[in-house]
Amino acid sequence: RQVGRLVGWGGAPRWSRPGGVAARLVGTRKPTIEEAREMPRNYYEFPNSVLLTMAANGDHDARQERLTREIMAVDNVSWEEAQPVVAEIAKATHVGISLAVAPFRAVIYGSIAMGLVSFPLCFHLDTALWFNEHFVTAEVAETKDLETWLEVGSWTWNWMEPPLGQISFFLLCLQLARDQNANIGRKSISETLKLRRATNVAAKFPAYNTKIVEDFAETEFNNHE
Repeated sequence: RQVGRLVGWGGAPRWSRPGGVAARLVGTRKPTIEEAREMPRNYYEFPNSVLLTMAANGDHDARQERLTREIMAVDNVSWEEAQPVVAEIAKATHVGISLAVAPFRAVIYGSIAMGLVSFPLCFHLDTALWFNEHFVTAEVAETKDLETWLEVGSWTWNWMEPPLGQISFFLLCLQLARDQNANIGRKSISETLKLRRATNVAAKFPAYNTKIVEDFAETEFNNHE
């Protein structure tokens, strides 16, 4: 089997088949300083074809620049003059957004709070005794069986296990349902919310391409404070 000789790091010989990856790298032209200086560094420097690809992949800044150029083309204005319109569309995207994300924030903070509270409910004796007195009314274990936090956990697990186990199973079922929902091409609740808001924003600016405005509004939703 024929091989070709290459020079590796430090001058050490390396061997590769002719036409292999390493062989093709030998003699590859490196960019010049002039070419490096010409490299686009801002989104407004990218050509339309690159912006379209990046926007299709969900890049928000690319979608914003694409919207800017849509405004420039429709209104016959400069890039700078198009910025107030972009800001106006972004502002329209944020209208009522606090109320829209309130249920999601409630779940986030509620989940964190429940996770933290579960520790003292399981392992802190005074908290466990209070909770048992007001919500469980189970027989309290003997004092010698509540001397350590692990023993407290062993006692409280008699009533903590059913709700924690059931909640875990319920969440597992929800996750399975969501996965199957995605498998048949249906959008999640959050995706549906974003799409609906994006459609409403696009309807407020009918002069511009609906798809371009919707794409921008959909990712702008994630930039709210």
